[in-house]
Amino acid sequence: MRRAGLWVAGALGAALALSAGAARAEEAFSYNPPGMLVSGSGDGRYDEKVYAPGMRFPIEEGPAFLNSQVWGHGGSEGPGGGQCDPENRQFPWWDNYCEKRTWDMPLCPAGTGHQGQDIRAGDCQKDVHWVVAAADGTITSIGSYSVYLTTEDGTRFDYLHMSNVQVAVGQVVLRGDKLGKVSNEFGGTPTTIHLHFNIRQNVEGVGIVYVPPYLSLVASYEELINTAATGEVASATCERVRGAAFDPDTPDEAGVARVWAGASSHDPEAIQFEVTADRATELLCTDGAGACARGFDTMLPVSLLDGKDRVVHVYSVDSWVSGADAEMTASPVSVSCPVFSMAGRVKRRIAGEGAAEAWRLSPFFDELDVVPRDVADVPESAALPGAPELIASEDGSAFWILDGAALRPISEDAMFAFRLDAADATVWGDAKLDRTFEGRPWPSRPVMVRGEGEAVFLLDNAGTPGHFFGASGAEDPGDFSKSAAACGCRSAPGGGESGGGALAVLGVVGLFLAGGRRRVHRGRTTRASVR
Repeated sequence: MRRAGLWVAGALGAALALSAGAARAEEAFSYNPPGMLVSGSGDGRYDEKVYAPGMRFPIEEGPAFLNSQVWGHGGSEGPGGGQCDPENRQFPWWDNYCEKRTWDMPLCPAGTGHQGQDIRAGDCQKDVHWVVAAADGTITSIGSYSVYLTTEDGTRFDYLHMSNVQVAVGQVVLRGDKLGKVSNEFGGTPTTIHLHFNIRQNVEGVGIVYVPPYLSLVASYEELINTAATGEVASATCERVRGAAFDPDTPDEAGVARVWAGASSHDPEAIQFEVTADRATELLCTDGAGACARGFDTMLPVSLLDGKDRVVHVYSVDSWVSGADAEMTASPVSVSCPVFSMAGRVKRRIAGEGAAEAWRLSPFFDELDVVPRDVADVPESAALPGAPELIASEDGSAFWILDGAALRPISEDAMFAFRLDAADATVWGDAKLDRTFEGRPWPSRPVMVRGEGEAVFLLDNAGTPGHFFGASGAEDPGDFSKSAAACGCRSAPGGGESGGGALAVLGVVGLFLAGGRRRVHRGRTTRASVR
């Protein structure tokens, strides 16, 4: 159940008197916290338990309004007016379990109180609105103004004040069957037009008692008025899934996609995660520009790259009703997952406090499950910088990661995989770019591995032997000097020209670290698939 608001146990004072709910698609459905009664009507029971999960709302159609008959307009303790006053049919809902009465009620703070919840139908007409069975069961009693429905587990649902009763004692009914109509029957003396609804159960340590029905009614009402979520998978590979998700009940909120990879929904063997659908997309875009931000785009965990074929199920999450997620169009998708190889890679230690957080690395998405002794066989290079530094050309057509003294080109897909935002890039002018060495391309996705002890590494692309962070088999440094001289790159980023001083040496070192010999060019970055 999606709670309409947040509340704090025990803090049921004036601060919570406002609606706890959010605006809905067609109705501003909202409800006050459980146990919050109309002022002066008694002490309610704060209880977050849903005592009848999965029950059907007892009135066939919405809207419906939970509040007090006695302390509402037209009631004997109310503020005046009549029972058909429009204020009696407004949100938020009010709990009135434990409202002042003389019946023994062990679960109520006062020990006595109202046994259930008063419910008004959508308008003030009597003998019009159908009342239905909350669950499968048997009709066990019919009185002058009451009908009892008992389920197989012993739960009893009580319906009071109905007219046009459709059932008989001993009759088996199914969830949703019609029982009667909302009225004001009260054994010859009319009451206000409403349905009084009780839930009676065996409570451990207490016995068979009337339990709070309020949150069971909230959950079942949300199911009653819920509009199914919708979604569409646009593309899916073993690494990345794109599409759109939308819930019509919360049109102004971002959708949520739930991905189950490797098995079907709710299979304990599946890898499951959620992603917010708030990206611009043409998918599901039918009601204006503001509603077009329903897209999602997510990497799949690198742990799936194990050589196995996978089935990926994608659902649009229902914001109101738990378990009512809708599988998207074009789901499920079968994908082929090649084995991720550490061959041709080098490892770079993720060192320093906060480095993993600064790089936005995720153990769930980015960590490869490997044997530490296999990690030991991967050549180690210089530690990863403490934080990413993204550089952009003036026209925004190319991006690089500043790695030591060199720039390493990064594709748009790799920026996405590394969770880098182009808006955060530092812009370098052409003159500065022309004086900077360009290294080999940045990896297309982050892959973390764990070595012995607490060591954690990022796998990086290895380059030409001897051109990457002092790896074994390095060429004579003189070769790098010749390369630098040949390309005319004689200064480090931001430095001035020098015939052979310290800045020129720094430039050569930057080239050596980045594994490249070319000067930065300002062409558009090629969009490549994530690997």
